[in-house]
Amino acid sequence: MTPDTEAIRNIVAPPLAGLDRTAPTDGRALVAALESRLRAERALWALPGKFGYVVDDGGALSLAHATADIRFQGVMTATGPRLLVEIGGTEPASAVVLGTIAPEAIADAAEAIARVFLDERAATTDRPRRLASILARTGTAPFAAAVAQLVEPAPCSPTIAALR
Repeated sequence: MTPDTEAIRNIVAPPLAGLDRTAPTDGRALVAALESRLRAERALWALPGKFGYVVDDGGALSLAHATADIRFQGVMTATGPRLLVEIGGTEPASAVVLGTIAPEAIADAAEAIARVFLDERAATTDRPRRLASILARTGTAPFAAAVAQLVEPAPCSPTIAALR
């Protein structure tokens, strides 16, 4: 791994990834898929050093209060395990929900959202370092459009409401 690729690996992972039988998703596989994409896509190396991801498998040890630009939260839905996708908040209460995705779509969703951030950031003079700053200017539309083919609406459930 090079210093350039190491700099973009700002991922907070579940401490029991792959070991927590209560988790609806496999945190270890999710993090591996995201890391692989971040290393492979050179365009993403332009992300600011503080730009971060939370990958919470939905298990016993929540990452609800970890700071991130893009959050993925494992949830169990009527159709099976999904990832709740949130952007722009430092924690779920301040993040914007884009919907849910299949766990295997984590890398595609993360890349699509990050590319919108980079495109919007390039169009500014102040070059914000956090997604929340771009979100405040553009609203959710460009981010939602980027992942429209991947997301389903987030179900209203007590489990998801408790995460917020």
